[in-house]
Amino acid sequence: MKQQNNTSKIRVLLIREDVGGVEQFAVPFEAKEMDVSVVPVVDGRIPVTFYNTYDVILFAYTPSVASLIIDFLNELKTDIVSSMIPVVVFSQNETCGQITYLLEGAEAVISDYRHAGELADYVDNLVRKKTFEKTDPVTGLLTGAALSAILEDKCKNCPKSWHFVIVKILNMKPFNYIKGYDYGDRVLRDLAGIIRENLRINGEQDDLAARIGGSCFCIVTETRKIDTICRSLLVNSDKMIRRHYSPFELMKGYVTVEGAKQSQEFNLCEVIAGAAQVPAQWNDNHAMLLDIASDLIKEVEKQEAGYHVISL
Repeated sequence: MKQQNNTSKIRVLLIREDVGGVEQFAVPFEAKEMDVSVVPVVDGRIPVTFYNTYDVILFAYTPSVASLIIDFLNELKTDIVSSMIPVVVFSQNETCGQITYLLEGAEAVISDYRHAGELADYVDNLVRKKTFEKTDPVTGLLTGAALSAILEDKCKNCPKSWHFVIVKILNMKPFNYIKGYDYGDRVLRDLAGIIRENLRINGEQDDLAARIGGSCFCIVTETRKIDTICRSLLVNSDKMIRRHYSPFELMKGYVTVEGAKQSQEFNLCEVIAGAAQVPAQWNDNHAMLLDIASDLIKEVEKQEAGYHVISL
């Protein structure tokens, strides 16, 4: 199960407490041209700190690692690139905390599969769909490999400075659980429309909007009116989000998710943004840009600043 230098293969990271029987587990994955790397849970820790080389992460559930899975999902959220990697929590013999893990950001929780071949089929369909999509099916915005290619070219070849704006909706997971994922998709589409209209009014002809994944969007713009774009985005998105809550929820300022054992309170959805001015012919790769944007949006969230602009 050593990783091959074949970029067409799907790279799977399997995290599990018991590594026994891994060779047999990996057979249906390898039959579908997937490379499976196995990482054991050691003393309640995962001895890996860099996940961005993988296309999908499988985490085997057992009761003893239940809280570790939550910690792991929260760790991935802190990095934009890592947060785009789908995580599938699975168990054949135990009942997983499906609601909890989906709220924390898992792509799927599977507890009723019959054999590893079913998991391999699911992973194959999931990753290939994400890889070859050029436009996001929910919002119609650019996404995936097409977005990566444009950003890479922009970073290295743009003859003048430009801005990369990362846009994030906070607290979408509890919103989806309470209101339903179809309703959550409406919010994503509404935000995509606000971004498009913002660029139409304040942007330049070749500017574009895209969905990075999950609750993260981005704007690529050459306009000098970056503060206007950010302020307009926050004002209009706040008006939009308020329409999707009841007066009682707006009065409280939070929503409650009822779990099997206890209830949790979450803040209402909020849009924040971070803009990085990229110099002409920056000559660095787009992965570095996404790392910078990830740190920037975390700082905006921490400071509750609404938006922030930096120069590279």
